[in-house]
Amino acid sequence: MAPAMQDNGWLRAMPWVFVLIWSTGFIVARYGMPHAPPMSFLALRYALSILCFLPWIVVAASSGRPAGCRHCTSRSPAC
Repeated sequence: MAPAMQDNGWLRAMPWVFVLIWSTGFIVARYGMPHAPPMSFLALRYALSILCFLPWIVVAASSGRPAGCRHCTSRSPAC
């Protein structure tokens, strides 16, 4: 593992945030759908998901990787 990746708390937290968002989807849909139109509910849900992942998007955009390798999720030798 690269030295810069060893202490990266953002990377370690990302799977947990994803699982939290994914696992609460059914519960929120179960209680939210009777009170909101379907497309409005989905738009709000996706907007909140984007807000949760925005810190990682900002960190990835400001990382030291070359512009051609921003699509890489790991710091493999190819990137």
